[in-house]
Amino acid sequence: MKHFPWRWILPGAQLVFAIACHVYDGHAYRVALYNDRANDDEYYGQHSPAWPVRVSSGINFPAVVLNYPFRDLYHPMIYEHNSEFTLIDFYPRDIGFFCCVVLFWYWAGRSMERNSSVRWGPAVRRAGLAGGVVFGIVTGVYAEEMIGRARVPEVQMGSAGIVWALALTSYFIWHLVLALTARERARQRLKAG
Repeated sequence: MKHFPWRWILPGAQLVFAIACHVYDGHAYRVALYNDRANDDEYYGQHSPAWPVRVSSGINFPAVVLNYPFRDLYHPMIYEHNSEFTLIDFYPRDIGFFCCVVLFWYWAGRSMERNSSVRWGPAVRRAGLAGGVVFGIVTGVYAEEMIGRARVPEVQMGSAGIVWALALTSYFIWHLVLALTARERARQRLKAG
């Protein structure tokens, strides 16, 4: 049976989705601004980013965490298109986020493929799983910090981050326990057999 190439499908699909959401965000924000007849800084703070980036950031929250060192890189402007109906802009921080989306979903896709060509030694595998537990905890801390800012977009993205933190931490703890008890299970099988 031929395996499905998750390691290529997931990052490709998520990258296209993240870029599409980023491009549509300016239009969605301006439509909401027009419909609400608002034009002040408080409105911007509670409505930007608009729903497309919130959805993308929620689905890709681990990439948001990985992109943390680049979150404030607004210069130099890479691309900008500003018209009456939309604003499309790309900064280094956005490119960093897209790279992190690809990196995270490539890892997720490789994890889904059972016949991986790379086999790690037990010590390296356990260290990687322990790092994954730490990453899950850091994801939760960052999500909690976003929720604490009390801005609607960040509360929504941070809430998705809490779900990701629980999922990642549980996944890595479960696999770490399996890796740590593998030798004992092998001994018990030898005794039984």
